[in-house]
Amino acid sequence: MKDPLKKCIVAITGNQPEPRNPKTLERWVVLNGGKFSSTITKDVTHLICTWDDWKNKAPKVKHALDLGTVDIVTYDWLEDSIMDKKLKRETPYLLMTVEKGRRKREKKEKKKIIAAKERFSDGCAQANQELLLTDLYHIYRDETLFEYNVNLVRTDLSTNRNERYNLKMYESHPVPHMYATTVKFTRVGGGGSRTLMPPPAYFGDAYREFRRFFKKKTGFEWDERLDPRKNKIVRSGEGSGAGSIPGGFPGRDSLFAEPIRGYGGVLSGGIDNPEEDRQFVYIPPRMGQPSGLLPPNWVEDEQPQQQQQGQRRSG
Repeated sequence: MKDPLKKCIVAITGNQPEPRNPKTLERWVVLNGGKFSSTITKDVTHLICTWDDWKNKAPKVKHALDLGTVDIVTYDWLEDSIMDKKLKRETPYLLMTVEKGRRKREKKEKKKIIAAKERFSDGCAQANQELLLTDLYHIYRDETLFEYNVNLVRTDLSTNRNERYNLKMYESHPVPHMYATTVKFTRVGGGGSRTLMPPPAYFGDAYREFRRFFKKKTGFEWDERLDPRKNKIVRSGEGSGAGSIPGGFPGRDSLFAEPIRGYGGVLSGGIDNPEEDRQFVYIPPRMGQPSGLLPPNWVEDEQPQQQQQGQRRSG
């Protein structure tokens, strides 16, 4: 288009940076077929306005708003129309549109700041709680002297990457004893920690959270932790001392953790995103060490022995 501003009468307001002085802008408007006005009249179609004049509602801006027929635009509208030799649609260049965009960005930035402050506050609260547990609490031991400080592991054999939950139950030094339950998640490139049952809590509440989280991550009850049909544990030859967990976690003497069906793919998730379709493996204590309280009449390796007897009969 030879004269993109042919139907436009343009006025300006505000201090534009050089070389956008009033005389230069007037010459550009006229050379591209438009007319220039030094004042706001009912005939003016466009007011090129700076952000400061728009924000402060300068006299020309107020007059243009009162008329309601003037498009108050940025300098970019004029430049783009001239460079493209085509009258540009005003909407993206309107100062009202620009203001909305700024408000939206400021609101978004404000939300980010608030979220960061909340994360910082949560982190401080978590740190204070950890200090409280360190100073006034110890890892809970049951009557078998088993420590409620357990590890749950998941391995991606294709990438040799591991995820681990460290689940703990605490008991207070002072009597009467109070309790707490925490969990820490670790993996390559990230992790996090959370208090499942904050102190001071009663034993039943802390123990319930311990068992609930254990079942959620492993898929079986705490009382079933030594059942090889539930926890994929395979016992090697006695005294081999070569136990290891696939992917690099240290084993427990002669205990191996069998890879869980469905492993593979890229690990993702975190403290609240466990990818439930691939459960974690419980790493039991070394042989001969306390394993914790078990249900009445529990006999270790009872299930494998029964299976072996069945195999002999069938043979």
